[in-house]
Amino acid sequence: MYAKDQQARVPALLQAHSFIASYNHIIYRLR
Repeated sequence: MYAKDQQARVPALLQAHSFIASYNHIIYRLR
């Protein structure tokens, strides 16, 4: 059950990471 929960959490972390990366990229472009 714990491993399954951890597996389900990985895509969310990747999505958050890509979102933050794109956000930082936009902020950098707007400077």
